Amino acid sequence: MKYCILITVIAASLVSIEPSSGADTDLAAFTKEMSNHSGFRKIIQQDFTKWDGNDDGRLDDEDGAIGPKGLFLTRSTFNRVDESKSNSVSLVEFLEYQIREAFYALDLNRNDSLSDKEKKHIKKPAEFFKWLKKSQLSFIVEGDKAYLNGTTNGKVVKQFQELFKKHPEVKTLVFGWMPGSDDDEKLLKALEIIKKHGVTTHAADHARIQSGGVDLFTVGTERTIGEDVEFGVHSWSAGRKKEGRNLDRTNRQHKPYLDYYNSVDVPADFYWFTLKAAVADAMHVMTEEELLKYRIITASAE
Repeated sequence: MKYCILITVIAASLVSIEPSSGADTDLAAFTKEMSNHSGFRKIIQQDFTKWDGNDDGRLDDEDGAIGPKGLFLTRSTFNRVDESKSNSVSLVEFLEYQIREAFYALDLNRNDSLSDKEKKHIKKPAEFFKWLKKSQLSFIVEGDKAYLNGTTNGKVVKQFQELFKKHPEVKTLVFGWMPGSDDDEKLLKALEIIKKHGVTTHAADHARIQSGGVDLFTVGTERTIGEDVEFGVHSWSAGRKKEGRNLDRTNRQHKPYLDYYNSVDVPADFYWFTLKAAVADAMHVMTEEELLKYRIITASAE
């Protein structure tokens, strides 16, 4: 199974947010709304306190908050959140960071605003974090673009068959919040279907693409990215005890992945890189140099 998530999850009381009406909500308005919402703040504060090992009210290296298993997967992300440039992150900074991540996860059509329909997922903050983990792959088609969000599962083959049947005009798959795959075997079958349509792939601004989502991205004949995009990779696993990184290189279970990467002009070295980059329950965020080296993208950031 290939799966991980950036926004952390913790149980909390189910406090509802009253739905708004009228104009869509931009990031500034969403930040104000969520900053003042006691239920959302409670969840984030509990997670912050959990990681603040020395109880000094800030997150830093001593708390183990930075790294493949941390709250901040990369040093660059940590530095971006550390607006005070103090080499530590306050609760306020952490809250604002989580609100931004939530906003872009909810923005399914990547138009930098949230409709009431998109905001419905955060009416109950604790349910929102569960939705992030369990949300299934969905499409929004606009013109010749299909906007993708969610985790692929056993339905992925049928989903793409129906997408291209109903919308043969689709030429580009635009990626937003893509946490991974719950069924790699079915995903590989779906990739063969997608390849026949010769689509390009694009990671929208603020996209978060992880694990099996990266495999799906590489199906594009051209692969481009926007700003503030993260690609996360790790070893695949089959249950808690079996990881691809622990198998001998001659093991036949590697072959389907290697065959697929070869078919989309991604070097075999990328596959071996993912197995060693992070264990299954962690995540390595690729640098732009790595994205170009392994031909995950065919052009630098816009």
